[in-house]
Amino acid sequence: MLVITEAMRVCDSHVWARMLVSRLLAFEAGHGALGSGGSINAAGLATHGIYALRNGLLAGGALFSVIGGELHIRVAYVMPGQRGRGIFSAVHRKLERHAAELGAGAIRVSTYAFEAPHVYSGPGYDRRSVGKGHGSGHDRIYFAKTIIGTAGKEAGNA
Repeated sequence: MLVITEAMRVCDSHVWARMLVSRLLAFEAGHGALGSGGSINAAGLATHGIYALRNGLLAGGALFSVIGGELHIRVAYVMPGQRGRGIFSAVHRKLERHAAELGAGAIRVSTYAFEAPHVYSGPGYDRRSVGKGHGSGHDRIYFAKTIIGTAGKEAGNA
């Protein structure tokens, strides 16, 4: 059974947030992309978290913040044994609803090319730019998606 839960505050002591960040850092380190500390800095900027639990265990989630009318995904990760089971899709649907409720006009995210940039093409993100050789020489891809508010107007123009 998949349960999506939300924490309105993310802090260093939150066990799920720490697990997401530690798993992402280990994954990035395995690809030689630990030099910039980008994920550590990004996680420190997060103010909210959405977590996917399967059978009471963390399956994945996202840490994010809302700044200037935009929702910024700081960390997103799905545990390796849970990939391909709709975890990211479920978390993303919750992120979109949350963004619309907050009146955010867009969701923004960046990811390394070796991570999973393809997951953002399905939910309608536009690829905005590529930072060549970011961090430890890996390309960083930047995506954005316009959010339609609950009243059917772009939330940023309501």
